[in-house]
Amino acid sequence: GAADAKINGVSGGDIAGDKVALAGDVNGDGFADVIVGAKKHLVNGSNSGAAFIVLGPIIGLSALSDAEARLGGESQGDFAGGSVAAAGDVDNDGFDDVLVGAKLQDPAADGVARGTAYLIRGPISGDLDLSTADARFEGLNPDDTAGGTVRGLGDTNDDDHDDVLIAAKLSDVNGVDSGTTYLFLGPLAGTYALGTDEAARFLGEAADDQAGGTASMTGDLDGDGLFDVALCGCLDDTAAVDAGVVYLVRAPFSGDIMLSGSDARWYGEAAGDSVGYLAAVGDLTGDGLPDLGIGSAAAGVGGAFYIVDGALTGDHSLVDAAAKGIGTPGQQLGASITSAGDFNGDLVPDFAVSAAGDQMATGLVAVFFGPLTGALDLASADQLWVGETAGDGAGFEISGGQDIDDDDLDDLVIGAPGQDMAAPDAGAVYIVLGTDV
Repeated sequence: GAADAKINGVSGGDIAGDKVALAGDVNGDGFADVIVGAKKHLVNGSNSGAAFIVLGPIIGLSALSDAEARLGGESQGDFAGGSVAAAGDVDNDGFDDVLVGAKLQDPAADGVARGTAYLIRGPISGDLDLSTADARFEGLNPDDTAGGTVRGLGDTNDDDHDDVLIAAKLSDVNGVDSGTTYLFLGPLAGTYALGTDEAARFLGEAADDQAGGTASMTGDLDGDGLFDVALCGCLDDTAAVDAGVVYLVRAPFSGDIMLSGSDARWYGEAAGDSVGYLAAVGDLTGDGLPDLGIGSAAAGVGGAFYIVDGALTGDHSLVDAAAKGIGTPGQQLGASITSAGDFNGDLVPDFAVSAAGDQMATGLVAVFFGPLTGALDLASADQLWVGETAGDGAGFEISGGQDIDDDDLDDLVIGAPGQDMAAPDAGAVYIVLGTDV
């Protein structure tokens, strides 16, 4: 409740804040903006879903009904806004763009949900139907859940256009639910078919791996000027049943890329860990090399998070992570993680992690100031932000590393999809501004 800003959801059951992302600067005014998913919002029928664009700076109490833009799902049951992301500047026009996923969309209008993802170019304003998106990416097969994860990747091929990633974690290319993730190169316009029009696709190793359930741009891990990719095989069985694995794949990318041949793999510690919430976190360990954050809300009794060296190659266990935090029973630590950018103004990267199940799902978010190594305890976090009431799920998703108020300190966005101030489960989003030390 002491956050610098709170944005309430619109209607009961919308669960706004289920997905949130700092969106870059979509209107070119020098302030970072926010995209908020509300996958059960009613626009074009029940659960058609929507994503809202809120322009920075953001201070005080407001509502998503006053957002600069609403991007509405095309039809009933699409769950548009079930994934949202900054796309970077795909068309290189100086305005940042956004991605919205609708994993149960029916692109052929034949009653079969294949999933669709959408690219909307900045500047963005008004009440827009996603059928008018600048580009759309349509799923290939029934129940692939294409668009369940969407991510901007930066420039993976050095052409001055940012590129995007569309995941279909239940794709069956290498076995039932093995998962496939598709790379599309900017600039992008029109309609694209997954499985036909992509520049590259990343193929899960085996049935039930659900590769691509989470994904992240990693930045340039090897210093070649090209941005690399991290993906999870969240239910991979190599280390133990459903322990999961995180893959690091270095650019450039083309054609079919088998995740079994990834440049590096990090395996979960134990059965059922389902590792995989991913975020590029900069050089958190202070060794001059880029790092990767990994969340595992299902690990042990209370979840866990890890910081690993993104410059490594080969196979590793998360037992050997450079830094690790372990949750207490029911916390779901690692539900979401993010770079906090330079949150405290000391020119060292910082880190945030959530525990959405903490205190009867009140939820909390911990901010750690870098550098970080070894065992990390939430009690030693530099800041702790706790949800307002039980059931809020504060921290269900968090996003950081951009500056909403243009004060040269990076800020943090916290989603709380169970928040009830506007209406039961309307949801809310909190803005926490960076603090200069």
